[in-house]
Amino acid sequence: MEELLLALATGLWVMFTAFVAGPGAVLLGGGPPIDGGRVGSNGQRLLGAGKTWRGLLAGIVAALLVGCLQLLALGATQAPLLSDFGFASVGLGFMGILLLLGVGSMAGDVLKSYIKRRLGRPRGAPLPLADQLDFLLGAWLLLALGAPWFLVGVIGWQHAVMLLLFTPGLHRLTNILGYLLGRKQEPW
Repeated sequence: MEELLLALATGLWVMFTAFVAGPGAVLLGGGPPIDGGRVGSNGQRLLGAGKTWRGLLAGIVAALLVGCLQLLALGATQAPLLSDFGFASVGLGFMGILLLLGVGSMAGDVLKSYIKRRLGRPRGAPLPLADQLDFLLGAWLLLALGAPWFLVGVIGWQHAVMLLLFTPGLHRLTNILGYLLGRKQEPW
């Protein structure tokens, strides 16, 4: 049990930047929609009014800022450990990994919205599991493309399994909080 909790805590710490991108977009988003109001062949918006340029950028910036705070919290004594995972050898520094996590998280959310619109689901309609795991899978996909060693060397299978099991519940709690704060139109 202790190993599972450690895997969960480690996974959450490593992926925390991906977890904060969506709430950052919700809190700081708004403005012109990414899809410019265009509709697809099924008459639905391509993405919907909830996916805005400001929200997209705010989510990515939130991920970068939180990731930098995490690195500062580790302190200078932990920095050499990270070079063992290949940061220096592939020329992808801390900011590169944080950027992959933030952009991947937001890309997963945008792709899920596109798929929901193609399925004819309106904004706010639930799509179980996709709504809870889109950002995580998007971040992992971008890491797989840009830094596959990170997935293998830092996020092992134990962390991935624990995150897949834990994330839907955590996602639900944060959405309820956003709903209670008046930042989300629905609590899911």
